[in-house]
Amino acid sequence: TARTHVGKLWIVAANDGDGEGEVSFTLPSQPGSITVAGESRTIRPEGNTFRDALRPLAVHVYEIAL
Repeated sequence: TARTHVGKLWIVAANDGDGEGEVSFTLPSQPGSITVAGESRTIRPEGNTFRDALRPLAVHVYEIAL
């Protein structure tokens, strides 16, 4: 699920519990920054794409500065 709010894009990704997995997102343009909400980490985009690993039943919320 993705929503925009106050000039940022927010994406929620969830793993259904069927093993570990990787998510990949392609954005309309290269983001300024990507922060994983509630975690002390950022993700470096590859152009307008970014990837992240999701453990079983994990939920990640990405805060993306466009």
